[in-house]
Amino acid sequence: NTESFDHKKNPGHKNSTPVHKIKYQVGTPSASLQVAMRPLEVKIAAPHYPLNAGSRKQIICETTGSRPRALLSWWLDGKKIGAGTTDTVSDGGNLTVSTLHLVPTPNDDGKILSCRAENPAVPNSAIEDEWTIRVHCEYCENSLVLFMHLIQL
Repeated sequence: NTESFDHKKNPGHKNSTPVHKIKYQVGTPSASLQVAMRPLEVKIAAPHYPLNAGSRKQIICETTGSRPRALLSWWLDGKKIGAGTTDTVSDGGNLTVSTLHLVPTPNDDGKILSCRAENPAVPNSAIEDEWTIRVHCEYCENSLVLFMHLIQL
């Protein structure tokens, strides 16, 4: 048999909604308790400088607090992107890290990159962090100067 109890607040897990599942068998003195917790924090570790257009860059997202481990997903201007990611889990499942392998283009400048963490076992548990991509494009600037020079000829 399994009993589930939903709690709105738990002092040990601020702003969370744990789901407790208790499994037991009639006539046995043992039981197991599985607690599902929403992610507490999600953070993109992004560089504080513009990315170079055409150069591969690793962007890292970390989340903690989820039980079982959180699922991480990447979004670019509201569209899910799945290719080029690697996920690792450590600290007994408490820390989940996703690495996005990004090759920015000049068109990515100003776009919003988001990392979303959620626990499928806890409804409405998704939280996210955002980062505005800045792209430096040296050849683009040189092309514009050349174009302006050709127009003046």
